[in-house]
Amino acid sequence: MTAGGFSSARPKDRLLIRGAKQIVTLQGPARMRQGAELREAGVLRDASILVEGGLITQVGNARRLDNLKEAAKARVMDARNLVIVPGFLDATQDLLPLAVNGGGAGERGEPPGAPFEEPADYSDHVLHTVARALERELGKLSRLGTAFAQFRLRFPKQPVLQSRILRNLLQLDLPSGSFRAELHFPRLPDFGADDGTLFRHRLPTAAKGYWKRLETSLAVSVRSAALREFRLPEQLRALHRIHGGLPCFLTSPETLDAEALLRAGSGSASTVAGFPPERREVREAAARLDVPWIVPGGELGLAGGAQSRALRGALDCGMRVAVSSGYDVNRPGCASPFGLAPFLRREAGFDPAEILQLSIANLAYALDLGHRLGSIQAGHDASFSILECEDYREIGIHLGLPPVLASFRRGVLMEKRLGVRE
Repeated sequence: MTAGGFSSARPKDRLLIRGAKQIVTLQGPARMRQGAELREAGVLRDASILVEGGLITQVGNARRLDNLKEAAKARVMDARNLVIVPGFLDATQDLLPLAVNGGGAGERGEPPGAPFEEPADYSDHVLHTVARALERELGKLSRLGTAFAQFRLRFPKQPVLQSRILRNLLQLDLPSGSFRAELHFPRLPDFGADDGTLFRHRLPTAAKGYWKRLETSLAVSVRSAALREFRLPEQLRALHRIHGGLPCFLTSPETLDAEALLRAGSGSASTVAGFPPERREVREAAARLDVPWIVPGGELGLAGGAQSRALRGALDCGMRVAVSSGYDVNRPGCASPFGLAPFLRREAGFDPAEILQLSIANLAYALDLGHRLGSIQAGHDASFSILECEDYREIGIHLGLPPVLASFRRGVLMEKRLGVRE
Protein backbone atom coordinates (compact mmCIF):
# COMPACT_ATOMS: atom_id res chain seq x y z
CA MET A 1 0.00 0.00 0.00
CA THR A 2 1.09 3.58 -0.55
CA ALA A 3 1.13 6.23 2.15
CA GLY A 4 -2.27 7.36 0.88
CA GLY A 5 -3.67 3.90 1.33
CA PHE A 6 -4.35 3.20 -2.33
CA SER A 7 -2.91 0.69 -4.77
CA SER A 8 0.84 0.75 -5.20
CA ALA A 9 0.34 -0.01 -8.91
CA ARG A 10 1.71 2.73 -11.13
CA PRO A 11 0.97 3.43 -14.81
CA LYS A 12 3.79 2.63 -17.21
CA ASP A 13 5.68 5.68 -18.39
CA ARG A 14 4.46 5.82 -21.98
CA LEU A 15 1.87 3.94 -24.04
CA LEU A 16 0.61 4.40 -27.59
CA ILE A 17 -2.90 3.13 -28.40
CA ARG A 18 -2.52 2.95 -32.18
CA GLY A 19 -4.87 3.21 -35.14
CA ALA A 20 -8.36 2.92 -33.67
CA LYS A 21 -11.22 2.76 -36.14
CA GLN A 22 -13.07 5.32 -34.00
CA ILE A 23 -12.13 7.37 -30.95
CA VAL A 24 -15.26 8.86 -29.41
CA THR A 25 -13.70 11.87 -27.69
CA LEU A 26 -16.90 13.55 -26.35
CA GLN A 27 -14.92 16.79 -26.48
CA GLY A 28 -16.99 19.94 -26.14
CA PRO A 29 -17.68 22.88 -23.85
CA ALA A 30 -16.19 22.56 -20.35
CA ARG A 31 -19.63 22.17 -18.75
CA MET A 32 -22.71 19.96 -18.94
CA ARG A 33 -23.87 19.76 -22.56
CA GLN A 34 -27.33 20.79 -23.69
CA GLY A 35 -29.44 20.83 -26.85
CA ALA A 36 -27.54 20.14 -30.08
CA GLU A 37 -24.28 19.76 -28.12
CA LEU A 38 -25.54 16.40 -26.88
CA ARG A 39 -25.56 15.00 -30.40
CA GLU A 40 -21.90 15.82 -31.09
CA ALA A 41 -19.80 12.76 -30.17
CA GLY A 42 -16.50 14.21 -31.43
CA VAL A 43 -15.54 11.04 -33.33
CA LEU A 44 -12.00 10.73 -34.73
CA ARG A 45 -11.27 8.02 -37.30
CA ASP A 46 -8.00 6.14 -37.80
CA ALA A 47 -6.68 7.85 -34.69
CA SER A 48 -4.29 7.12 -31.83
CA ILE A 49 -3.83 8.10 -28.18
CA LEU A 50 -0.47 8.74 -26.49
CA VAL A 51 -0.41 8.22 -22.71
CA GLU A 52 2.31 9.21 -20.27
CA GLY A 53 2.31 9.10 -16.47
CA GLY A 54 -1.39 8.26 -16.32
CA LEU A 55 -2.46 11.23 -18.46
CA ILE A 56 -3.41 11.61 -22.10
CA THR A 57 -0.73 13.74 -23.75
CA GLN A 58 -1.84 13.52 -27.40
CA VAL A 59 -4.89 12.32 -29.31
CA GLY A 60 -5.32 12.60 -33.07
CA ASN A 61 -4.41 11.29 -36.49
CA ALA A 62 -2.62 7.93 -36.25
CA ARG A 63 0.07 8.74 -38.81
CA ARG A 64 0.93 12.03 -37.11
CA LEU A 65 1.26 10.42 -33.67
CA ASP A 66 3.33 7.55 -35.07
CA ASN A 67 5.91 10.06 -36.27
CA LEU A 68 6.34 11.76 -32.90
CA LYS A 69 9.66 11.06 -31.19
CA GLU A 70 7.76 10.27 -27.96
CA ALA A 71 5.88 7.50 -29.76
CA ALA A 72 9.14 5.78 -30.74
CA LYS A 73 9.84 5.05 -27.07
CA ALA A 74 6.32 3.99 -26.15
CA ARG A 75 4.85 0.56 -25.59
CA VAL A 76 2.22 -0.09 -28.28
CA MET A 77 -1.30 -1.47 -28.12
CA ASP A 78 -2.80 -2.15 -31.55
CA ALA A 79 -6.42 -0.87 -31.74
CA ARG A 80 -7.08 -1.37 -35.46
CA ASN A 81 -10.75 -2.15 -36.20
CA LEU A 82 -11.65 -1.27 -32.60
CA VAL A 83 -13.56 1.60 -30.95
CA ILE A 84 -12.32 3.67 -28.00
CA VAL A 85 -14.70 5.55 -25.71
CA PRO A 86 -14.06 7.57 -22.55
CA GLY A 87 -14.08 5.51 -19.37
CA PHE A 88 -17.62 5.01 -18.16
CA LEU A 89 -18.69 6.79 -14.97
CA ASP A 90 -21.21 5.56 -12.48
CA ALA A 91 -23.04 7.32 -9.67
CA THR A 92 -24.63 4.43 -7.88
CA GLN A 93 -27.07 4.32 -5.01
CA ASP A 94 -26.70 2.25 -1.84
CA LEU A 95 -23.97 -0.35 -1.60
CA LEU A 96 -25.53 -2.03 1.46
CA PRO A 97 -29.15 -2.94 2.20
CA LEU A 98 -30.96 -0.06 3.87
CA ALA A 99 -32.45 -2.24 6.62
CA VAL A 100 -29.33 -2.93 8.66
CA ASN A 101 -29.60 -5.31 11.64
CA GLY A 102 -33.34 -5.50 11.07
CA GLY A 103 -33.46 -1.72 11.23
CA GLY A 104 -35.78 0.91 9.85
CA ALA A 105 -37.38 1.61 6.52
CA GLY A 106 -35.34 2.67 3.54
CA GLU A 107 -35.80 6.14 2.16
CA ARG A 108 -35.97 5.06 -1.47
CA GLY A 109 -38.99 2.84 -0.94
CA GLU A 110 -41.11 5.51 0.76
CA PRO A 111 -43.95 7.38 -0.92
CA PRO A 112 -43.24 11.09 -1.38
CA GLY A 113 -43.60 13.03 1.84
CA ALA A 114 -43.62 9.97 4.09
CA PRO A 115 -41.98 10.38 7.50
CA PHE A 116 -38.42 9.15 7.51
CA GLU A 117 -37.35 6.50 9.96
CA GLU A 118 -33.57 6.35 10.36
CA PRO A 119 -32.21 2.81 10.02
CA ALA A 120 -30.63 0.99 12.92
CA ASP A 121 -26.97 1.72 13.57
CA TYR A 122 -24.48 -0.30 11.63
CA SER A 123 -22.84 -3.10 13.54
CA ASP A 124 -19.09 -3.56 13.63
CA HIS A 125 -19.54 -6.73 11.58
CA VAL A 126 -21.45 -4.91 8.82
CA LEU A 127 -18.91 -2.12 8.55
CA HIS A 128 -16.11 -4.67 8.44
CA THR A 129 -17.49 -5.84 5.09
CA VAL A 130 -18.14 -2.44 3.48
CA ALA A 131 -14.70 -1.73 2.06
CA ARG A 132 -14.27 -5.28 0.77
CA ALA A 133 -17.68 -5.11 -0.91
CA LEU A 134 -16.74 -1.77 -2.48
CA GLU A 135 -13.49 -3.23 -3.80
CA ARG A 136 -15.35 -6.23 -5.23
CA GLU A 137 -17.99 -4.07 -6.95
CA LEU A 138 -15.39 -1.77 -8.48
CA GLY A 139 -13.58 -4.83 -9.79
CA LYS A 140 -16.77 -5.95 -11.52
CA LEU A 141 -17.33 -2.50 -12.96
CA SER A 142 -13.84 -2.38 -14.47
CA ARG A 143 -14.77 -5.38 -16.60
CA LEU A 144 -17.56 -3.22 -18.05
CA GLY A 145 -15.21 -0.31 -18.71
CA THR A 146 -16.12 1.85 -15.71
CA ALA A 147 -13.25 4.18 -14.81
CA PHE A 148 -14.88 5.95 -11.87
CA ALA A 149 -17.72 5.06 -9.52
CA GLN A 150 -19.36 6.86 -6.61
CA PHE A 151 -21.02 4.67 -3.99
CA ARG A 152 -23.38 5.91 -1.31
CA LEU A 153 -22.75 4.70 2.25
CA ARG A 154 -24.63 5.75 5.35
CA PHE A 155 -22.18 7.37 7.74
CA PRO A 156 -22.39 5.59 11.11
CA LYS A 157 -23.22 7.52 14.26
CA GLN A 158 -20.96 5.51 16.58
CA PRO A 159 -17.50 7.18 16.85
CA VAL A 160 -15.58 3.88 16.86
CA LEU A 161 -17.31 2.77 13.68
CA GLN A 162 -16.68 6.12 12.01
CA SER A 163 -12.96 5.52 12.48
CA ARG A 164 -13.16 1.97 11.20
CA ILE A 165 -15.09 2.66 8.02
CA LEU A 166 -12.76 5.52 7.06
CA ARG A 167 -9.70 3.38 7.81
CA ASN A 168 -11.10 0.54 5.69
CA LEU A 169 -11.68 2.89 2.78
CA LEU A 170 -8.05 3.98 2.97
CA GLN A 171 -6.92 0.38 2.64
CA LEU A 172 -8.65 -0.29 -0.69
CA ASP A 173 -6.27 -1.71 -3.30
CA LEU A 174 -7.45 0.56 -6.11
CA PRO A 175 -5.89 3.33 -8.19
CA SER A 176 -6.28 6.67 -6.45
CA GLY A 177 -9.13 8.70 -7.90
CA SER A 178 -11.08 5.74 -9.30
CA PHE A 179 -13.92 5.94 -6.77
CA ARG A 180 -15.59 8.27 -4.30
CA ALA A 181 -17.44 7.22 -1.17
CA GLU A 182 -20.55 9.34 -0.74
CA LEU A 183 -21.22 9.58 3.00
CA HIS A 184 -24.97 9.86 3.39
CA PHE A 185 -26.73 11.78 6.17
CA PRO A 186 -30.53 11.45 6.42
CA ARG A 187 -30.49 14.77 8.32
CA LEU A 188 -28.26 17.80 8.01
CA PRO A 189 -25.10 17.25 10.08
CA ASP A 190 -24.67 19.21 13.28
CA PHE A 191 -21.80 21.56 12.54
CA GLY A 192 -21.36 23.03 15.99
CA ALA A 193 -18.90 25.92 16.21
CA ASP A 194 -18.45 28.01 13.07
CA ASP A 195 -14.81 27.08 12.62
CA GLY A 196 -14.82 26.24 8.92
CA THR A 197 -13.91 22.59 9.43
CA LEU A 198 -17.18 21.03 8.30
CA PHE A 199 -18.00 18.43 10.94
CA ARG A 200 -14.54 16.90 11.27
CA HIS A 201 -14.26 18.50 14.69
CA ARG A 202 -17.07 16.17 15.82
CA LEU A 203 -15.13 13.05 14.83
CA PRO A 204 -12.93 10.99 17.17
CA THR A 205 -9.21 11.76 16.92
CA ALA A 206 -8.36 8.71 14.80
CA ALA A 207 -11.22 9.39 12.37
CA LYS A 208 -10.04 13.00 11.82
CA GLY A 209 -6.75 11.75 10.45
CA TYR A 210 -8.38 9.18 8.20
CA TRP A 211 -10.90 11.77 6.95
CA LYS A 212 -8.17 14.24 6.05
CA ARG A 213 -6.23 11.66 4.03
CA LEU A 214 -9.39 10.52 2.25
CA GLU A 215 -10.94 13.91 1.64
CA THR A 216 -10.46 13.97 -2.14
CA SER A 217 -12.29 10.62 -2.30
CA LEU A 218 -15.29 11.66 -0.20
CA ALA A 219 -18.59 13.38 -0.92
CA VAL A 220 -21.59 14.11 1.28
CA SER A 221 -25.25 13.60 0.47
CA VAL A 222 -28.25 14.78 2.43
CA ARG A 223 -31.84 13.65 2.09
CA SER A 224 -33.81 16.52 0.57
CA ALA A 225 -36.62 16.25 3.12
CA ALA A 226 -34.11 17.17 5.85
CA LEU A 227 -34.24 20.76 4.59
CA ARG A 228 -37.82 21.08 5.86
CA GLU A 229 -36.50 21.50 9.38
CA PHE A 230 -34.68 24.74 8.54
CA ARG A 231 -35.49 28.14 7.15
CA LEU A 232 -33.86 28.99 3.79
CA PRO A 233 -30.91 30.98 5.25
CA GLU A 234 -30.01 28.02 7.51
CA GLN A 235 -30.39 25.58 4.61
CA LEU A 236 -28.05 27.59 2.44
CA ARG A 237 -25.55 28.08 5.25
CA ALA A 238 -25.41 24.35 5.99
CA LEU A 239 -25.14 23.32 2.33
CA HIS A 240 -22.49 25.97 1.67
CA ARG A 241 -20.47 24.59 4.57
CA ILE A 242 -20.60 21.07 3.17
CA HIS A 243 -19.87 22.10 -0.40
CA GLY A 244 -17.03 24.31 0.82
CA GLY A 245 -15.09 21.16 1.62
CA LEU A 246 -16.72 18.27 -0.22
CA PRO A 247 -19.11 17.77 -3.16
CA CYS A 248 -22.69 17.89 -1.87
CA PHE A 249 -25.70 15.97 -3.25
CA LEU A 250 -29.38 16.29 -2.37
CA THR A 251 -31.16 12.93 -2.66
CA SER A 252 -34.82 11.88 -2.99
CA PRO A 253 -36.00 15.25 -4.36
CA GLU A 254 -39.61 13.98 -4.47
CA THR A 255 -39.73 14.18 -0.65
CA LEU A 256 -39.47 17.99 -0.68
CA ASP A 257 -41.54 20.65 -2.39
CA ALA A 258 -39.86 21.24 -5.76
CA GLU A 259 -39.73 25.03 -5.44
CA ALA A 260 -38.10 24.77 -2.01
CA LEU A 261 -35.60 22.27 -3.34
CA LEU A 262 -34.64 24.52 -6.21
CA ARG A 263 -34.20 27.53 -3.94
CA ALA A 264 -31.83 25.59 -1.71
CA GLY A 265 -29.97 23.83 -4.52
CA SER A 266 -29.40 26.92 -6.64
CA GLY A 267 -27.85 28.86 -3.81
CA SER A 268 -25.52 26.15 -2.57
CA ALA A 269 -23.80 24.70 -5.66
CA SER A 270 -25.33 21.33 -4.72
CA THR A 271 -26.33 18.67 -7.23
CA VAL A 272 -29.75 17.00 -7.08
CA ALA A 273 -29.90 13.20 -7.50
CA GLY A 274 -33.32 11.83 -8.45
CA PHE A 275 -36.09 12.18 -11.00
CA PRO A 276 -36.63 15.64 -12.51
CA PRO A 277 -39.80 17.57 -11.65
CA GLU A 278 -42.97 16.46 -13.39
CA ARG A 279 -44.43 19.93 -13.98
CA ARG A 280 -43.07 21.83 -16.96
CA GLU A 281 -42.99 25.17 -15.13
CA VAL A 282 -40.82 23.65 -12.38
CA ARG A 283 -38.47 22.18 -14.98
CA GLU A 284 -38.17 25.60 -16.59
CA ALA A 285 -37.40 27.10 -13.19
CA ALA A 286 -34.72 24.42 -12.68
CA ALA A 287 -33.21 25.39 -16.04
CA ARG A 288 -33.14 29.08 -15.10
CA LEU A 289 -31.52 28.34 -11.74
CA ASP A 290 -28.91 26.12 -13.42
CA VAL A 291 -29.13 23.26 -10.89
CA PRO A 292 -27.37 20.05 -12.09
CA TRP A 293 -29.63 17.00 -11.94
CA ILE A 294 -28.50 13.34 -11.92
CA VAL A 295 -31.26 10.96 -13.02
CA PRO A 296 -30.92 7.34 -11.79
CA GLY A 297 -30.96 5.39 -15.02
CA GLY A 298 -31.72 1.96 -13.59
CA GLU A 299 -35.03 3.12 -12.21
CA LEU A 300 -35.62 5.07 -15.39
CA GLY A 301 -35.37 1.84 -17.38
CA LEU A 302 -37.56 -0.12 -14.99
CA ALA A 303 -40.23 2.58 -15.20
CA GLY A 304 -40.36 2.31 -18.99
CA GLY A 305 -41.42 4.85 -21.57
CA ALA A 306 -43.01 7.47 -19.33
CA GLN A 307 -39.74 8.15 -17.48
CA SER A 308 -37.75 8.14 -20.73
CA ARG A 309 -40.07 10.83 -22.09
CA ALA A 310 -39.80 12.76 -18.81
CA LEU A 311 -36.03 12.80 -19.24
CA ARG A 312 -36.48 14.15 -22.76
CA GLY A 313 -38.87 16.78 -21.41
CA ALA A 314 -36.30 17.92 -18.84
CA LEU A 315 -33.68 18.32 -21.57
CA ASP A 316 -36.10 20.18 -23.83
CA CYS A 317 -36.73 22.66 -20.99
CA GLY A 318 -33.00 23.36 -20.80
CA MET A 319 -32.23 21.53 -17.55
CA ARG A 320 -28.64 20.40 -16.98
CA VAL A 321 -29.14 16.64 -16.79
CA ALA A 322 -26.88 13.61 -16.42
CA VAL A 323 -27.80 9.92 -16.25
CA SER A 324 -26.30 7.42 -13.81
CA SER A 325 -26.90 3.68 -13.59
CA GLY A 326 -28.78 4.04 -10.31
CA TYR A 327 -27.56 0.58 -9.30
CA ASP A 328 -28.95 -0.21 -5.86
CA VAL A 329 -28.61 -3.44 -3.90
CA ASN A 330 -32.12 -2.77 -2.58
CA ARG A 331 -33.59 -2.84 -6.08
CA PRO A 332 -32.45 -5.93 -8.03
CA GLY A 333 -32.42 -5.51 -11.76
CA CYS A 334 -31.21 -1.91 -12.03
CA ALA A 335 -29.36 -1.50 -15.31
CA SER A 336 -26.50 0.64 -16.55
CA PRO A 337 -27.25 3.57 -18.87
CA PHE A 338 -25.92 1.46 -21.72
CA GLY A 339 -28.51 -1.18 -21.00
CA LEU A 340 -31.08 1.60 -21.19
CA ALA A 341 -30.09 2.63 -24.69
CA PRO A 342 -32.83 0.58 -26.41
CA PHE A 343 -35.48 2.07 -24.08
CA LEU A 344 -34.24 5.62 -24.55
CA ARG A 345 -34.00 5.24 -28.31
CA ARG A 346 -37.39 3.61 -28.75
CA GLU A 347 -39.45 5.57 -26.23
CA ALA A 348 -38.00 9.07 -26.51
CA GLY A 349 -35.87 9.19 -29.66
CA PHE A 350 -32.45 9.47 -28.00
CA ASP A 351 -29.53 8.75 -30.29
CA PRO A 352 -26.30 7.02 -29.15
CA ALA A 353 -24.31 10.26 -28.97
CA GLU A 354 -26.86 11.75 -26.58
CA ILE A 355 -26.78 8.67 -24.37
CA LEU A 356 -22.97 8.77 -24.15
CA GLN A 357 -22.93 12.51 -23.46
CA LEU A 358 -25.55 12.20 -20.72
CA SER A 359 -23.97 9.21 -19.00
CA ILE A 360 -20.28 10.06 -19.42
CA ALA A 361 -19.49 13.72 -20.14
CA ASN A 362 -22.48 15.26 -18.35
CA LEU A 363 -22.14 12.88 -15.43
CA ALA A 364 -18.48 13.85 -15.07
CA TYR A 365 -19.44 17.52 -14.77
CA ALA A 366 -22.37 16.79 -12.45
CA LEU A 367 -19.92 14.96 -10.16
CA ASP A 368 -17.49 17.92 -10.41
CA LEU A 369 -14.96 15.74 -12.25
CA GLY A 370 -15.22 17.15 -15.76
CA HIS A 371 -11.76 18.70 -15.52
CA ARG A 372 -10.18 15.22 -15.68
CA LEU A 373 -12.82 12.67 -16.72
CA GLY A 374 -15.64 12.26 -19.24
CA SER A 375 -13.76 12.95 -22.49
CA ILE A 376 -10.62 11.91 -24.35
CA GLN A 377 -8.36 14.93 -24.67
CA ALA A 378 -4.85 16.02 -23.77
CA GLY A 379 -4.44 16.71 -20.07
CA HIS A 380 -7.26 14.41 -18.95
CA ASP A 381 -6.81 11.16 -17.07
CA ALA A 382 -5.97 8.18 -19.27
CA SER A 383 -9.30 6.55 -18.41
CA PHE A 384 -10.92 4.92 -21.41
CA SER A 385 -12.22 1.63 -22.77
CA ILE A 386 -11.41 -0.25 -25.97
CA LEU A 387 -14.48 -1.96 -27.43
CA GLU A 388 -14.75 -4.74 -29.97
CA CYS A 389 -17.48 -3.39 -32.22
CA GLU A 390 -17.90 -1.86 -35.66
CA ASP A 391 -19.29 1.49 -34.54
CA TYR A 392 -19.95 3.26 -31.23
CA ARG A 393 -23.63 3.46 -32.20
CA GLU A 394 -23.92 -0.25 -31.45
CA ILE A 395 -24.30 0.54 -27.73
CA GLY A 396 -28.05 0.16 -28.14
CA ILE A 397 -27.77 -3.52 -29.00
CA HIS A 398 -25.40 -4.73 -26.27
CA LEU A 399 -27.93 -4.42 -23.43
CA GLY A 400 -25.56 -3.06 -20.82
CA LEU A 401 -22.68 -5.42 -21.61
CA PRO A 402 -20.32 -3.48 -23.90
CA PRO A 403 -17.70 -5.80 -25.46
CA VAL A 404 -14.73 -4.43 -23.49
CA LEU A 405 -11.33 -5.71 -24.61
CA ALA A 406 -9.31 -3.39 -22.36
CA SER A 407 -10.10 -0.68 -19.83
CA PHE A 408 -7.83 1.86 -18.21
CA ARG A 409 -8.17 3.85 -15.01
CA ARG A 410 -5.69 6.72 -14.80
CA GLY A 411 -3.30 4.82 -17.03
CA VAL A 412 -3.58 1.56 -15.07
CA LEU A 413 -4.76 -1.39 -17.17
CA MET A 414 -7.68 -2.89 -15.26
CA GLU A 415 -9.15 -5.31 -17.81
CA LYS A 416 -7.04 -6.79 -20.58
CA ARG A 417 -7.76 -8.99 -23.56
CA LEU A 418 -5.42 -7.15 -25.90
CA GLY A 419 -1.68 -7.58 -26.20
CA VAL A 420 0.84 -4.81 -25.56
CA ARG A 421 4.12 -4.70 -27.49
CA GLU A 422 7.09 -3.25 -25.65
